[in-house]
Amino acid sequence: MHYQRIRINGEPGPSGMLREQPKLLCVVEGCERLQQKRDWCDLHYRRVMRDGAPGPAAVIKGGPPKRCSVNGCERRCVTRDGLCRMHDSRLRSAGDVGPAGLISDEPRSTRPCDVEGCEQKHYGRGLCRMHYRRAWEPNAYRKKPFGDPGDAKQLREPEPQPEHCEVDDCTNKARTHRLCNKHWRRFAVYGTTELVGIEEICRYCGSVFTFERKAATSGLAYCSAECGKFSNTQRARLRQAKVAAPFIDWRQVAERDGWTCGICGEPVDPDAPTRTPQSPSVDHIIALANGGEHSWKNVQLAHLGCNASKRDR
Repeated sequence: MHYQRIRINGEPGPSGMLREQPKLLCVVEGCERLQQKRDWCDLHYRRVMRDGAPGPAAVIKGGPPKRCSVNGCERRCVTRDGLCRMHDSRLRSAGDVGPAGLISDEPRSTRPCDVEGCEQKHYGRGLCRMHYRRAWEPNAYRKKPFGDPGDAKQLREPEPQPEHCEVDDCTNKARTHRLCNKHWRRFAVYGTTELVGIEEICRYCGSVFTFERKAATSGLAYCSAECGKFSNTQRARLRQAKVAAPFIDWRQVAERDGWTCGICGEPVDPDAPTRTPQSPSVDHIIALANGGEHSWKNVQLAHLGCNASKRDR
């Protein structure tokens, strides 16, 4: 408490609290604000810290706001060129500040769509919004060549959706292009309504496995629940030892060590069944329990049986 008073006011003050004592007014002549820091109010204290002088008692204002230099514009000036935000944007985009008012208030000639018979407003690449989407967003359910906007009328008549999805054994209600929401999203992402088999490498045992992309397996990183369990156990050991846990790929460790066990010196079979004594594993040269770190310098390739028998020695 007294240290804070010395930093703020330059003196420790009395031994008790200052709440019951009335605060004095600011020392600046004409200021009726209460003292906050070093005999000044907050306003004059900020001026002293910024400019070195408290200045007058009144609030210093910058005068009336400057207006835009364009004749007839009453907007506030925001740039060094004396322009408002609207006219500054026009100057940077078109090279001319234009009139004082909004351009949208003046009649403008709109460019029509290039498709014959279409009177819609131009959107992009010479087409209106509807024909632009037809030309640049085709799919298998619109039987037309890529880049063809079609005629001015609809490419297909609005057809009634069936009661159920057209995919076999699907009882969901059809929503878009005779498909339910699930199969339509799958088609939009993968181009097919069938389940897609994706190959991944297990982050623990290194084996290549194939799984079907679903919502429940969107972030799958392990080939089995057993590998995921052992990986979580390893990360828990690293957290318990209070060491950093970067991801170390055992295949890169094996290539560095020449597929040789660092404990027994025998070769390690890369095709050995997982979770067996002859399967490859990563061993910490200095055990984590003895203060070892989880880094590339402190790991070596070893048989799983040798690694388990070594324990923390």
